[in-house]
Amino acid sequence: MSPQKAIEQASGLNAWLSHAVSIVNSVIFVLICTAGIVVAIIQFVAAAKADNYAVGGLLFTATIIGTLLYGILVCGVIALLCSIQADLR
Repeated sequence: MSPQKAIEQASGLNAWLSHAVSIVNSVIFVLICTAGIVVAIIQFVAAAKADNYAVGGLLFTATIIGTLLYGILVCGVIALLCSIQADLR
C-alpha cells in the first residue's frame, strides 16, 4: 500500500470517528440536561410539600442553570478533544 493511500484511509477513518463522537456528544448533552431537569423537578416538589415555594423555585432555577453549565463544560471538552484529534494526522 502506498503512503498516499494509507493517509487517505486514515483521513476517512478520522472523519468517520469525528462524526461518531459528535453524535455521542449530542446524546450525552441531552442526557445531562434531562437528568438535571428531573432532579430540579424533584427538588421543587419536595420544597412545595414543605410549603416553601421560594426555596423550591431557587433550587429549581439553580439546578437548571448548573445543569446547563455542566453540560456545556463536559460536551465542550469532548468537542475540543474531537477537534484536536481531527486536526492531527
